[in-house]
Amino acid sequence: MAWTKRIAHVAEIVMACAGLLAAASGQANSVTTIEGKVGVLPHERPDRLSWLVWVDDVPVQYPAPQEHAILSQKGMSFIPHVLPILVGTTVDFPNGDPFGHNVFSISAAKRFNLGLYPQGRVPTILFDKSGIVTVMCNVHPNMSAYIIVLNTPFFAVPERDGHFIIRNVPSGSRVVRCWSEDGKIREVKVTLRPGSIQNLDF
Repeated sequence: MAWTKRIAHVAEIVMACAGLLAAASGQANSVTTIEGKVGVLPHERPDRLSWLVWVDDVPVQYPAPQEHAILSQKGMSFIPHVLPILVGTTVDFPNGDPFGHNVFSISAAKRFNLGLYPQGRVPTILFDKSGIVTVMCNVHPNMSAYIIVLNTPFFAVPERDGHFIIRNVPSGSRVVRCWSEDGKIREVKVTLRPGSIQNLDF
């Protein structure tokens, strides 16, 4: 999917910058790739990316990307359904429909209400606190999305078949978490060896 590829591209840019920082400090070979699969249910809609995998305890702070993330409204749906971002990222909310939307959230991690706005307008919000932000539309109650605000750039939205890959993860003892839309979060503690590929399924 195009949005999956876009999210992966943004994540790879951030992780590439992390790799450059590691190289500058002489730690370029101290990274690991995590690859695996989550149990995507056969009946799930292909445009509902209802899983997210991330490494939660990397002891380094990474700057948020200057490029804005995008959560658009098109065909009375939010696209993408799940949007992972790094803390400090700004998100654009373009309305691509020929009628108004009122995008809002009452989540503790970020409360906002963009008000009713027409096609072509692009409000923005800065997400400066980690957490799960449920996004909805006051006008169309069937619309929903999730913005997952993380303290780490090492995350991946699985493909339709459940496959995911996270590159350039600093080696060492780590906790890898998997969130699903039903609110469950599973975690696995792993020891990542430098230069290796860690296989991990959820």
